[in-house]
Amino acid sequence: MSSVKWSTLILQAQSQVVNLSASSCYVPHFSSMRYLNYGAAVSEVEVNLLTGETIILQSDILYGCGQSLNPAVDLGQIEGDFVQGIGFFMLEEYLTNSDRLVVTEGTWTYKIPTIDTIPK
Repeated sequence: MSSVKWSTLILQAQSQVVNLSASSCYVPHFSSMRYLNYGAAVSEVEVNLLTGETIILQSDILYGCGQSLNPAVDLGQIEGDFVQGIGFFMLEEYLTNSDRLVVTEGTWTYKIPTIDTIPK
């Protein structure tokens, strides 16, 4: 399989009106709005169209936590949350109701991301 330049791929997607983004919005209960933090992540993912296998090539995370008391702890929490999200969205089968809310109540089927799953 030959390599494709990123700019060529983006131009092709744009000309074919392909949406290359995914987003989500979480609205917390009013009582928990005293402690909010914000973040965004973007990942470059290789997908094998024949087998469905995915490889996360690179991820960039932007996170606003205010004034950090301990940057090393914050970094560990941010990276850990990201890896947990990979496990949740890519390795588990989670069920939703008609309003698209997750109804899975536990983590019995949780598959822990491995060193081969997380970005290199």
